[in-house]
Amino acid sequence: MRILHLYRPHLLLDLARQRRLSGSWPAGPVVLGGNRHRFRRMYFNLVMNAVDAMAGRKVGVIHVSTGVEGGRLVLRVSDTGSGMTPEKIGRLLAEKASLDGELDSLGFVFVRQTVAQFGGTLEIESEEGEGTTVTVRVPYLPDAAPPPRKRSRCEKYGQTEEDDRGHVGRRLAEAGARPKPAGSPDVGVAWGASILDDYRASESSPRGSIFAIAVTDDDTVDYFTHRPYERLWGITHEDLSPMFYQATVRGRLEEDEEKRPVLILKAPQNVREYFDFKELPEERRSSGAYNRMVHDEYIRIARKLMATGMDGETGVLLTDVAKLFPGSAALLEKEPIELRVVADQKLSTE
Repeated sequence: MRILHLYRPHLLLDLARQRRLSGSWPAGPVVLGGNRHRFRRMYFNLVMNAVDAMAGRKVGVIHVSTGVEGGRLVLRVSDTGSGMTPEKIGRLLAEKASLDGELDSLGFVFVRQTVAQFGGTLEIESEEGEGTTVTVRVPYLPDAAPPPRKRSRCEKYGQTEEDDRGHVGRRLAEAGARPKPAGSPDVGVAWGASILDDYRASESSPRGSIFAIAVTDDDTVDYFTHRPYERLWGITHEDLSPMFYQATVRGRLEEDEEKRPVLILKAPQNVREYFDFKELPEERRSSGAYNRMVHDEYIRIARKLMATGMDGETGVLLTDVAKLFPGSAALLEKEPIELRVVADQKLSTE
């Protein structure tokens, strides 16, 4: 499934390349009435539940399919995991505000409530030791014409690459790379300029752009995702990357009251996921290690953005400054501080 476009209050799903299940198909994409973000998270939860069900197996298969049956859009997520008992299925489908034990962490209450909001139905077929299939059926709007799909700026910059660790990055010649400033590091991609381009292209009021970035100890950007603010809806870091939004440094470039761009950098939301993302061994994990790592990453990000098109005088707001930069008067004198001030700080290894 690819979620392509939203024009309130409808969600557009492109089913053109998906296998037909049964019944007649509409001509082209279908339009659903509902909240795009809830739907995306609901579908994401189903896939992650399937992943969790296969946690104890060396090999597993997840099959995701979409189609139309009897005037309804049908979504199926199947896995070859541990399966469930009829009693557990009954608990999942029960009309309760919460679930007991580990089921609560799976987000199935959210799934059930979202399907209900879309006027749909939810079915679970499962056999212990064999796997589970979850089927969602929701009505679509047969007479609604989806708007023309606009190619995202990310697509203009080139297709996203995913390495063997699941990190999303971009090849040297992609992401709208432009000639780097003289004397700048050989980064190959105009990270700072890409964020600025998103900001300038934003149709929101006030305008802005959103991004997430990860820079390694050897000064390599191994994760970068970005997008301009939309006019009709607020985009979140979870929308940019449901998998890694809690594990990376999050950023926004927003217009202040004087119509100037201000950069906002936020520390990772989840310390454990940050350590996992960085593949830091358990024995090296501590609050001190986290502070040092994020301290250094803030500095590397500032240097990277300056080297690739962002003005060093750009104002910056940082979260956890007192904790990550103790005793640094230059960072605490005023808000926002200049990007060059962050870039001029010393790494913990310098």
